[in-house]
Amino acid sequence: MDRDTAYSVLARELERSRRLPRPDLVRCISGPAIERTEWDGAEPLTIEILVEWADEDAGVIRIRATSNGPSGWRLERLEETVLVRPLDPE
Repeated sequence: MDRDTAYSVLARELERSRRLPRPDLVRCISGPAIERTEWDGAEPLTIEILVEWADEDAGVIRIRATSNGPSGWRLERLEETVLVRPLDPE
């Protein structure tokens, strides 16, 4: 797995998920992981997005993006997260 490509894909997916309307994110919490496959050259790169509470009392949502891809003799896995905080009342 090309780690630079995998991190780029994870960053793009995290940003896409982070920009979803908050009610859509809340509906995804504790739901199944969203999976899709993207090709990294000749190898498949499986992307999983999972949405969960980081701090339910404070309304902070964690979006976890995981990339799984074959690499020679082993399966490589990269993971990145982003926290989405509620907007401050105006």
